[in-house]
Amino acid sequence: MAKAVATKSQVLTKTQIIATISEKTELPKKKIAEVLEIITSLTYKNAKNGFTLPGIGKIVVNNRSARTCRNPQTGEPVKVPARKVLKFRFAKAAKDAILPAKKK
Repeated sequence: MAKAVATKSQVLTKTQIIATISEKTELPKKKIAEVLEIITSLTYKNAKNGFTLPGIGKIVVNNRSARTCRNPQTGEPVKVPARKVLKFRFAKAAKDAILPAKKK
């Protein structure tokens, strides 16, 4: 079975998201755009403490420890320093809505 791949035309743009929300709520597009900007700003400011989008998921900062890896071309060991990375954890409701239930 072939895996479905989203093409550029299938991915919703910011403008399309704003238009869709505007149509469904009958609010002006300008107000919807402001709300999206506020959510974006809140996400950036609060990501280090964990930011939850109810029903969608949570953005968290993970600490990756320092480790030793190998250069695939030379086989030489390379030290990778510790760093912080962003991760998005999907909410159970989002997983259940998007992914089909597993058959037992």
